[in-house]
Amino acid sequence: MAKTLGEFFKLNREEYSVLYDGAIKEMTIASNSDAIRIVASFNSISFDEIISFTNNYKSVLGVKDLKLVPKLNIDALNVSLINSYINYLKHKNPAINGFLDDCEVLIADKEISITLHHGGLSLINKINFASVLSEGISEMFSQTYIVKFTEGKCETINYGETFDKSIKEISQKAEEQISKENKKTVAKQSLPNNSEIIIGKEIKAPITRIADVSEYSGRVAVCGEIFFKDSKDIPNGKTIFTYYIYDGSMSVSVKVFADEKKSEALSVLKDQYICVYGEATYDKYDKETVIKAFDISLATKPKSQKREDNAPEKRIELHAHTKMSSLDGVCTAKALVLKAHEFGHNGIAITDHGVVQSFPEAMTTCDKVRKENPDFKIIYGVEGYLFNDTIDAVKNEIDYKLNEEFVVFDLETTGLSPEYEKIIEIGAVKISNGKVIDKLSTFVDPEKPISPKITELTGITNEMVAGAPKEYEAVKNFIDFCGTSPLVAHNAKFDMSFIHASCTRNNFDYAPCYIDTVALAKGLYKGLKNYKLNTVAEHLNCSDFNHHRAVDDANVLSEIFIRMLDRLESVHKVINVNKINYCFNKEESKQTHHIILLVKDAVGLKNLYKLVSYSHLNYFYKRPRIPKSVLMQHREGLIVGSACEAGELYKAVLQKRNYAELLSTASFYDFLEIQPIQNNAYLVRNGSVADNNGLIELNKTIAGLASKLNKPLVATGDVHFLEPEDDIYRKILMHGFEDGDNQPPLYLKTTEEMLEEFSYLGEKGAYDAVIGNPKKIFDMVSPDILPIPKGTYPPSIEGSEEDLTRITTEKAKEIYGEDLPEIVSARLNKELDSIIKNGFAVLYMIAQKLVFKSVSDGYLVGSRGSVG
Repeated sequence: MAKTLGEFFKLNREEYSVLYDGAIKEMTIASNSDAIRIVASFNSISFDEIISFTNNYKSVLGVKDLKLVPKLNIDALNVSLINSYINYLKHKNPAINGFLDDCEVLIADKEISITLHHGGLSLINKINFASVLSEGISEMFSQTYIVKFTEGKCETINYGETFDKSIKEISQKAEEQISKENKKTVAKQSLPNNSEIIIGKEIKAPITRIADVSEYSGRVAVCGEIFFKDSKDIPNGKTIFTYYIYDGSMSVSVKVFADEKKSEALSVLKDQYICVYGEATYDKYDKETVIKAFDISLATKPKSQKREDNAPEKRIELHAHTKMSSLDGVCTAKALVLKAHEFGHNGIAITDHGVVQSFPEAMTTCDKVRKENPDFKIIYGVEGYLFNDTIDAVKNEIDYKLNEEFVVFDLETTGLSPEYEKIIEIGAVKISNGKVIDKLSTFVDPEKPISPKITELTGITNEMVAGAPKEYEAVKNFIDFCGTSPLVAHNAKFDMSFIHASCTRNNFDYAPCYIDTVALAKGLYKGLKNYKLNTVAEHLNCSDFNHHRAVDDANVLSEIFIRMLDRLESVHKVINVNKINYCFNKEESKQTHHIILLVKDAVGLKNLYKLVSYSHLNYFYKRPRIPKSVLMQHREGLIVGSACEAGELYKAVLQKRNYAELLSTASFYDFLEIQPIQNNAYLVRNGSVADNNGLIELNKTIAGLASKLNKPLVATGDVHFLEPEDDIYRKILMHGFEDGDNQPPLYLKTTEEMLEEFSYLGEKGAYDAVIGNPKKIFDMVSPDILPIPKGTYPPSIEGSEEDLTRITTEKAKEIYGEDLPEIVSARLNKELDSIIKNGFAVLYMIAQKLVFKSVSDGYLVGSRGSVG
C-alpha cells in the first residue's frame, strides 16, 4: 500500500494540497465491495477537500459509499476546528442547516458547549446530534469531549398562525430530509401490528433489511431473531446489552446502554423476534457496523414466503451437491431430498464432487419419503474429475467390430484451408475382414485454378481435373460409396475438415465415425522417428507408392490399416472400434474436466464405487481423478453427462472449436447438460463472454449438438443450496476464493423457474430440456438400487457361537461352582441368547481372541463391551 493518499489514489497535489500527504493507516473494503473506509493521519485538515475527494472518487472506484476518517496530529482543539467540523457535518446532514448558523462554541475542561441562536434545539436533540459530534471528535482528534447544546436568546418575530405553520413545515421537511439522506435502503416493510414495546417508544419507521444497513445508513428500523445475547456492566452504573439478530438476509449486533429500569426489561430478552429502531454506526471496538438502539419491541416473526412448485408436470434435478462436496455444497443430503419431495418431484440426483459419503443419508431419507410417495427414488451419482489418458484415434465412436467394413481414403486439395480451398482428388479403398473388396478413385473439378505449387507437390494439373465431377457430385458419390462404414485416414483431422466443409456447403447430413492412423500408429509403433505415411509404410515393409496422390496414398494406407487391425486384435485384444482409444496409456494429463456419472443399476453402482476408489488410491493429484481409459472399462451401468462449464464440452464450445470437433467431443456423452445463464455469469465478469446473450448462445450451441447427435439435452441447476437466500452460507464458505462473494443462484429451482430460465429454447425445447429428457433418464434408473444393503453382515468364524457359550459357562462355574445358581444361569442364558440370535457371537469372539493373545504376550489390555 502506498504511504500517502496522494500516491495511492494519484491525486492532483494542487487540488488536494492538504489531503495529498495524509498517511494511510487503514483501509477497509466491505465484503460486497460496495463501501470503502479509509483512515489517514494529517497535520492539518481541509473538510472541503474531504467532501471533494469522497464525492469524486466514489464514482471513480465504483462504490456506493466512500468514507475518509481523518486523524489529526494536534495537541489541543480550538474553536476554529470545531466550527469547520460542524460545517462539514452540516453538509452531511442538510436538515440541520440554518439552525447551526452563527452558533457560539466554547471549549472548557473536556466539554464543548454550543449555543444555538436560530432555534432547532428539539430537532438537534431528536437526531442525537450531540452524540454524533462527540463521537466524530473522539474518532478524529483522539480526544474525548462531552458536547452540550443550549438555545440562546434570539430575535423573536410573531407572525401568528402563519409563522407557526411555517415552523411546522420546516420541521417536517427537515425530518423528511433526514429520512432521505440517512435511510438509504433497498427493501422495506411495515412493523408487525402485534408488537409489544420493551424499551423506548412505538416504532413507526419502515423496516429495513439488515443486509441493506451500513455505517452510513443513519437511523434505521430493523427486525430479526436474537441468536446471541451478551451483557456487560460499566463503571457509570449502566449495563451494555448486546444482541445479535438475524432477519434472513444478514445479521447485525444491536447495542443498548441501559439504566437499572431498562436493564430489568432487557434482561428477559432471549431468542425472541424483536424490532429495533436506532442509529447505525461503525463501532471502533467491535470493528463492524452496529445499531445503537433507542426503541425495542417484541414482535411475531413473519411467515417466510415459501416457494412452491405448482407445475402440473414436475422436473427432476440431475445435478446436486451436498455438504460432502468439500468447500462447495452447503446443504445436507436429507434437506435436499426432503425439499425435492416438498416440491412434488419424484426424485433427485446426488452428485457430489468425487465422493459418495452422502449416499447413506440420502437412502434413509428416501425410505421415509417413500411412505408418502412410493415412486420417489434417488439417482446416485458423482461429479467426477476426468482426465484424458487415451490416444484419441477414433472420433464419433460407435460399437463396431474390427472385422466389418471400413473405407480407407485420402484427399488432394488446392490448399490447406477447408473454408477457401477445394478437393481435387478422392481416393478410397473399402476393406472387410482384412481384405480389399472395392475401390473408388476420382478427380474433382475445384472450379478454381490449381496453383503451380500444388501441381508440383501432387502432379495434378488443371487439365487433369477439367471435365471431372464437380464437388457436389464427387462428394455425394464418395458418401454413397462409404455408406455407414467408418472412415480411415492418415492425419484424419485434415481430410475430414474438407469433407465436413463440403457437406456444409452442399447440405449433406454426414457425420461418420472416423479413425486417425497417425494417432493409432503412435500407440501401436512407439519409437519411430516420425509418423508420416511413408515412414510408417517403410516400417511395415509396405508396397512402393506415389506419395501425395490420393489413390496411391489410400492404397498403401489400406495395407497399413489391415496390419494395424491384426495387431489390435492379437496384441491388445481389441475387437471393437469403441475400445481402440482406451487400449493404450499415454502420459497422464494434469488437466481435468468435470463429468457427471449417474448409476443406472446394480452393475453401475459397483462400477461407480470402483471408479471412486481408483480415483483416490491410484490417480489422486490435488483431487480424485478418473482416467478416461479406466472409465471406459467400467462404464457399464452408468449414464454419463457432460457436466457444467468446467466440463470438456462446454470448454470446447467456449473456445470456439470447429463444429466437427465439437460433434466428436459431444458424442462421448450419454446426455448433454446446460444450466441457467446466471450460473456462468462470471464468464461475463472476466471478459470471456460479452454479455448474457453470449451465454445463451453457448447453451444454444450445446442444444444444437444434442439435436444433431440425437442425444438428450438436460437442463440442470447445479444445486449447492436450497433457497435463494442461502447463498450467504456459500459466500462465507468461499470467501477466500477469487470471486467467491459473487455467488451464482445455485439453489434448487422449481419447474416453473427452470422453464422460465430456458424460455429462449422455445416452448417445446424448454419442456424437453427441463422436464421431458430428465424424466427419460430418471426412468432408466432402477428403483431398487441400495448403496448400502439392508441388514448386518458380520464376519464368520466357524464355531464362534459354541466357543462363546463354552468360555462363558466355564468362567461362570469357576466363579459360582459347578452347579450354577438359578439367577446366574438364567441371566447367562438370557445374555447369550440375545448375542447369538442377533449374530454377534463372532464379534465377541474376535474381541476375546485379541485380548487373550495380547495378555498371553505380556501386554495388559483393558477391554469393554464396546470392543464387541
